[in-house]
Amino acid sequence: MFRKEVVVKEQIFYLNYTILQDICQIEFAFFKTMCYLETTMETYSWIRKNFSKLVNRYGGEYVVIAGNKVFSGKNPKTLEKEARQKHPAEEIVGMPVPKPEEFTCAL
Repeated sequence: MFRKEVVVKEQIFYLNYTILQDICQIEFAFFKTMCYLETTMETYSWIRKNFSKLVNRYGGEYVVIAGNKVFSGKNPKTLEKEARQKHPAEEIVGMPVPKPEEFTCAL
């Protein structure tokens, strides 16, 4: 009888330990996602604030933004690679920048 109790308690302990590990993994994934979203939202906010400057300076090119640095050029894959080498821990946002003449006034 005593041995069965010990086995059951060990199984319950193992089950609780396993559940706790799963919860920790889920919390870590959630935290990582929230950090990613926060970083990405900061980058998009920066793009919104500086969009006219981007258009005037990099119009017709592709830009990749990482670590508050702008990488510009014609080949997005090369830009992404360069940005990842210089800022491996940063989230990267890339986009084509329209030329200034591609905007028309809708008034």
